Amino acid sequence: MNIKVLILDHDKRYIDGLYNAFKGIGAENIELYCLDTPNGFSNLLSVVNPNLCVISEKYTELVEENRIDGNKILVLTSERNISEYKGFNVLFRYQSVPDIKDRLLRTFDEVVKKDIKYEYSGGHGRVVLFTSPAGGCGVTSVAAAFAMSMAEKGYKTIYLELNMFQSSGLIFSGGGKFTYSDVIYALIQNRNNLGIRLSNYADEDITGVRFYHEAENQKDMAEMKAEETKRLINALKEESDFEYIIVDINVTGQTEFAELTEICDRIVIVSDGMEMNNYKVEHFIEGYLKSGTGSEGKMQVFYNRFGSKTGRHIENFPIREAGGINRVEDGNAMEIIKYLKSSNAIGEIGFEG
Repeated sequence: MNIKVLILDHDKRYIDGLYNAFKGIGAENIELYCLDTPNGFSNLLSVVNPNLCVISEKYTELVEENRIDGNKILVLTSERNISEYKGFNVLFRYQSVPDIKDRLLRTFDEVVKKDIKYEYSGGHGRVVLFTSPAGGCGVTSVAAAFAMSMAEKGYKTIYLELNMFQSSGLIFSGGGKFTYSDVIYALIQNRNNLGIRLSNYADEDITGVRFYHEAENQKDMAEMKAEETKRLINALKEESDFEYIIVDINVTGQTEFAELTEICDRIVIVSDGMEMNNYKVEHFIEGYLKSGTGSEGKMQVFYNRFGSKTGRHIENFPIREAGGINRVEDGNAMEIIKYLKSSNAIGEIGFEG
């Protein structure tokens, strides 16, 4: 989501310089609309519908005339040592551009916070985690297919691919600008109204699934530690209106896995039925359950890319089996996902009501 800021000031050189400086610091998430005369202000106000208005002291009467929410107003002033002007918050004009940007973002956060207080009650979405200690089982395909299935049923669904090397760009597409790099920055900064901010970052695929675009740099995903992962999931679960949060993540260790299972409503472990992969799944889950978490009721095994000649089901396993699909020969990524989505096995994973 871009924050739209309408600036009205009598000093054309100042606002031209400010506009160019914002371009220079890469403030792509802030759109500036500038006027150096009150003529046309009302028309531009109705067209732009800004999130914030920055108005110089001599034009504050326009706030009441145009019935602008006072919380969205910053008065541009040359006085450094005042905190408000005629009841409005102020913005000191002679400060650095990064400081001005930070002030705009903080003011926007406060505006959203007030809106949330009266209009938002929390979503409490269901979290379904897809993972595997075994490689090459197609966890992403299964997770994406399940997300599409839930969106097709009318649930507001977001898909999170939290792996170092991402491939969701082959599956989901959209015209949005925000990436996991923006998500990680918001998490590290621990900004106010995190759930709403992260919801606004999500793009929407033609299937109805919301998602984030791949990180601008793969190294950014290295910043996604267990603490940030849990904060992301919890923010979307408790502070947004998503009904399903689908998490696709590689297992890195039992400690991190145990922490994640605490905030998930269902955990789907994927295997392809091959002897080596079944062995990894079986021993990983047995080791995890010995810790006494009591989460086995949340867990299911899904057999993906199952070969009738080489595949075997894990015997005497304490985790319920959700079914699976056989190997699809000569299919590209989207063909396999569509096949998965339409299978009865995907329906066994979900829960409704």
